[in-house]
Amino acid sequence: MRILSRKSLAKETEHISEKMFDATVRGIKFYSNYFGFNFPYEKYDQIFCPEFKFGAMENVGAVTYSEGYLGKGRILGEADYMSFINVTLHELCHQWFGNLVTMQWWDDLWLNESFATYVSYLCMHKDEKLSVEYPNLWVSVNSYKNWGYSTDELPSNHPIVKDAVHTDAAIDMINGITYGKGCSFLKQLYHLIGDEAFSNSTKLYFS
Repeated sequence: MRILSRKSLAKETEHISEKMFDATVRGIKFYSNYFGFNFPYEKYDQIFCPEFKFGAMENVGAVTYSEGYLGKGRILGEADYMSFINVTLHELCHQWFGNLVTMQWWDDLWLNESFATYVSYLCMHKDEKLSVEYPNLWVSVNSYKNWGYSTDELPSNHPIVKDAVHTDAAIDMINGITYGKGCSFLKQLYHLIGDEAFSNSTKLYFS
């Protein structure tokens, strides 16, 4: 595993790297066990990129991040670290759900993103160290739910599962319904069927 950034941000990167490496190792262990499928690639790079359009993006064996997560001269607080560690685990989850197994078409983008959103918080909750370090993690989940509410109130709202008539239509799905409402739906499903059934279903899916 490597963490890469510009030399001018070496100090900020070094400051955050220990937490990032630790969460990544914990996430790999949790996902490998929970999904019944070991980390599927030979290496894992996490790269901070200048002027990156999104917060982060999963690629096979490599995730690109916005440099904004490094603080760049700003002192990071608990909420900053919790958000960043969750994004780290979200993108790591995509190495299985999104990269190892990829949706057939863009109308299932909601499941790709909702799953990574919810299960990354589940990973934090189930890890004995991360759950203590970030006791407000479920409050953060509710912020995603509120994002879903606010998006749902707009004239441009849509069902969680939306038909994508062409590839350009997928960009319209990067919103609070795909992430927040979908995450809330999976959270309800998890509590309805239970942890064992949820885990077993992912094991079947990945196999």
